[in-house]
Amino acid sequence: MTSPKLILILSENWTLVPPKDLRSLVRMGVDAEDAGFDAVMVSEHVVLGPSSGAAGLPENPRDYALPDNQDPRTPWPSSLLLLAAVAAATDRVRLVAGAVIPPLRHPLLLAKELATLDLLSEGRLVVQPTVSWHRDEYEALGVPYDERGARLDEHLVAWRRAWGESPASFDGRHYRFTDVFLEPKPVRSEGPPLWFGGARLHDRLLRRLVDYGSGFNPLGRPTSDDLGRLRAAMAEAGRSMDELEMVGGTRGTFPDAGGLADLGEALEAVPAQIEAGFTSICVKPSQFTDDPAAVGALCRDVVAREEQATGGDLLRGRRPPKRHVGGREEVRGLARDASRHRQFVHRLVAHGRHHPAGADGVRPDAAWPVVNRQRAHQSQERRLGGDVGDRVRRAHQTRDAGDQHDRPRPTLEEQRESGADEEHRSRQVDIHRMAPRLVGDVARGAPGP
Repeated sequence: MTSPKLILILSENWTLVPPKDLRSLVRMGVDAEDAGFDAVMVSEHVVLGPSSGAAGLPENPRDYALPDNQDPRTPWPSSLLLLAAVAAATDRVRLVAGAVIPPLRHPLLLAKELATLDLLSEGRLVVQPTVSWHRDEYEALGVPYDERGARLDEHLVAWRRAWGESPASFDGRHYRFTDVFLEPKPVRSEGPPLWFGGARLHDRLLRRLVDYGSGFNPLGRPTSDDLGRLRAAMAEAGRSMDELEMVGGTRGTFPDAGGLADLGEALEAVPAQIEAGFTSICVKPSQFTDDPAAVGALCRDVVAREEQATGGDLLRGRRPPKRHVGGREEVRGLARDASRHRQFVHRLVAHGRHHPAGADGVRPDAAWPVVNRQRAHQSQERRLGGDVGDRVRRAHQTRDAGDQHDRPRPTLEEQRESGADEEHRSRQVDIHRMAPRLVGDVARGAPGP
């Protein structure tokens, strides 16, 4: 059985992290990448109105936020800004802007924001445009609710025009522009991949999937008739179903209004979805834990369970290479520059300030903050009898041995019992605290003593 791609849902986790603690959501994205997840997903609302909970709130607040089941105070941070922060903290995971609501914006404004985020993430952005369901939201922003479908269709055409050759023009019923230059363009000439979904496969949604779709992310389980209609429409347009990423997901069953769902039970629904052709599975962490520090272990547990269930390997062979706009030669050049910088730092530590840069091409003043820090570390090692250095070297030797992926991955319960997850989080926090400071010092070229 083929291993699915795993997607961690970052939005609607308000039982897991406080609404204003957006940095914890970014850290969850880092945790997902480290564990081997393929993507993170963030959805949006701009505002909610009094009718947002018309159908009644979920019995358990950890359940999914669905149409008409949301408290008006439900926190929905800006999806694109949050994904931009995740993009800056990660290298590999795709960034799924799920449930972006284009009719609430002008197409040129949204095309600019999406192109910028696509470039910032080096082509990792995926966009799921939707018309959404909340009339109060449209009325608050002065957009006619009954025009939302037609406005979305015009957005899709206008984006392609704006992302294509400049100058671009578009003359629609709701939006018009003439001879505009939208720069810079996204990574791909056609823009980021587009997913579509909804509670039912109506004719308009079917047409969007066929004309623009790279993925199908339905709300709920589509019927066999719906999948047959989609398959037939794709074939008629000369497209294969293999061109669509089919997105399913887990949904926890809660023992009561305050309890957590069982992860193993939720994952039992995955094999049937894979058999039906779904290739990606969404997981909402707050359904299975109330501890944000445990999200990394939860992600690793999901990966381990899915590898065991499918006989595949989600980590090896699943990670797409990091994209670099400058191509392979630029990457090699950056690697050579980094190597020269490290060698120069080591010589400065050993020989002092006046060691010549010469052919290295490295500015001594830019390297001095690193030198000072390394000298401080050596001094600390001497005071402590070298114990710090021994531990660091042993840790590096263990890491560089590269055998950690060859051992069976422990379950979430095993990691909690052994304290491994707490140790992993501690190391990760130290790294994230140190890295920005180190990079910032070198970039500023702070002088030495």
